[in-house]
Amino acid sequence: MGLCKETELNDGRTLLIREAGVEDAHALLDHVDRISGESDYLNIGSGEFEIELPEEEEFIRKSAETENQLFLVGLIDGAVVATLTFTAGQRPRVKHSGEFGMAVLKPFRTQSIGEASC
Repeated sequence: MGLCKETELNDGRTLLIREAGVEDAHALLDHVDRISGESDYLNIGSGEFEIELPEEEEFIRKSAETENQLFLVGLIDGAVVATLTFTAGQRPRVKHSGEFGMAVLKPFRTQSIGEASC
């Protein structure tokens, strides 16, 4: 699990951005559950994410092992407040293209987390 960056937010707190690890799986499931009830912009609503802990752990492992996939977490004081995923195609003709997903908890959306870079 690699450290990507620490950055100071608008309110002075420090955001740690790093690769997700299997040990984050439970917190990430809690994050998805919370954020799915906060946003009308996600493709899932509250209670619709039906992934169990072993499946989330496998997704994290696969993201770490696959060359054209990425799963980052944004943490403040050890708590997940943001995620970013990139998943690309596996076939040769589409390996170069993919899809980003980003989710920032509502209380942190004014902190420029989406502008932070690694």
